[in-house]
Amino acid sequence: ISDMAGAMRYAGEAIRIAVASGHGVGKSALICWIILWGISTFEDTRGVVTANTKTQLSTKTWAELAKWHRNFIANHWFKYEATSLHSTDPNHKDTWRIDAIPWSKVNPEAFAGLHNQGKRIIIVFDEGSSIEDIIYETTEGAETDVNTEIIENLQMISSSPYDQGWMIRVRMSDPSELATLLTAAYFRLLGGRGT
Repeated sequence: ISDMAGAMRYAGEAIRIAVASGHGVGKSALICWIILWGISTFEDTRGVVTANTKTQLSTKTWAELAKWHRNFIANHWFKYEATSLHSTDPNHKDTWRIDAIPWSKVNPEAFAGLHNQGKRIIIVFDEGSSIEDIIYETTEGAETDVNTEIIENLQMISSSPYDQGWMIRVRMSDPSELATLLTAAYFRLLGGRGT
């Protein structure tokens, strides 16, 4: 997580973090921590969480989020419900939220229209290797917005860490600002970690 935070401060390209892991090492916990960090550090963050099956989504991924939400220092900011985590502020209930949505290849439109121009978007595909390509293709529309962060396809981290297994992608609103940021090489020279 500290590598991700450092990369976001000095990112000149998409952030790619890969961690090879097996079963029971905390991938679901990490997903939940990223969701809670993402929603709590940027007002009006919107997002979608899905998994390979409705059962996985409701009894594993979303249930894990319930556990971490209970322990979250800012849990009073967000209400956890059966299919959503949303702001407790009534003025932001519809604009500051993450929704659990089961995917269906016969209804990929359920994943269309997630735009949040100038804000943050989080999309999580847990156990994503079993999710149909049409769902990924439908969510790509979110990538047209600037300042978009996407968390996705954690199953590919081990087998394809620098291609399909990326976790977060950031699209800058003003790419000309790259000239004012540290390069990766200079960041390492100053003692920063990373590849």
